[in-house]
Amino acid sequence: MFGCDSSGAMIGQACKKNDLRKIPFFINDIRNIALPNKCVDVAVLLYDSLNYLLDEEALMTAIAEIYRILAGSGLFIFDIVSEKHCLHYYADYQENEYWGQAGYSRHSYFNQDLSRQYNDFRIVLNGFTYKERHVQQIYATDYLVDILQANSLFKEEYVSGL
Repeated sequence: MFGCDSSGAMIGQACKKNDLRKIPFFINDIRNIALPNKCVDVAVLLYDSLNYLLDEEALMTAIAEIYRILAGSGLFIFDIVSEKHCLHYYADYQENEYWGQAGYSRHSYFNQDLSRQYNDFRIVLNGFTYKERHVQQIYATDYLVDILQANSLFKEEYVSGL
């Protein structure tokens, strides 16, 4: 088992978890995975990671890398944010939660013309205010299925929630 993320801060958090200390973690970009060919049985990509690949070239490169590291009939498990989800839940969504001097606010909105989901966060912690924007490309589900089929990574019986 391996764990990787492009964020050194996230790798640092994972390394602090007691039950994960035996797992090797490393900083890595999904478009160039530092693992040998056909070395894993399962690749898990969570938290809408594919949506953070903002153009088709990056997406295709990542899919090819995942295919490269999967052994034989390996399994690729992932989640995405779909256009249906953006339109239903996050077309113009706002939430705020504060506990005394700490808390956050979030504004999420969907630009249907660009197929982009934007999530703006304001986090207040220990007297400091942090602002962060997450931008996600929302790929058509049929398009992703076509790419995965072309790379032998799609098995219809495993698909849920599309």
